[in-house]
Amino acid sequence: MPWLKELTRKALKDLETYKPGNPIEELKRELWLKEAIKLCSNENPWPLPNSVIEAANSAIKEINRYPDPEAYRLRRAIAKKWGVSPAEVIVGGGTEGILYTLFQAILEDGEEVVFPFPTYPLYRVAALAAGGVVSKSPSKMASPSRWKPLRLLAQIRQRLWCCAIRTTQLGISYLATTY
Repeated sequence: MPWLKELTRKALKDLETYKPGNPIEELKRELWLKEAIKLCSNENPWPLPNSVIEAANSAIKEINRYPDPEAYRLRRAIAKKWGVSPAEVIVGGGTEGILYTLFQAILEDGEEVVFPFPTYPLYRVAALAAGGVVSKSPSKMASPSRWKPLRLLAQIRQRLWCCAIRTTQLGISYLATTY
């Protein structure tokens, strides 16, 4: 569809599309495996706990209603757990949607985002899609146990708007801004 390229924002034209990993069933077929555990894509190899199944069955009674758009109770529970205010908690349908929305909202064209590399690939894609400029930290800082926050912050230049750091615990991301 050549017309689509004409309509697409310049910042998006050169972005590569996301290539998800193969579904586990396809992987098992390709590699002739009887069993496999996929350790990427945030997939849990274990069965759902009964408490989760019970909660889902209970919640299905309200599936014909929109969920609370403010996630009132959830944000308060998360805030209490982490010792922050509910206003500091962003809840969404997944990291991808939150990052794209956040970067679209806060980045102006040409503003810089810095993050340790290699890391979660979506940081780069979301920043570029929002018109931001990507600044990667040296790869020796990629392991959370080896991050040097001061070295990372030293990369902050006049145009840098935010610094993205992701932990492996619960997929929590921290954004430090220059404001």
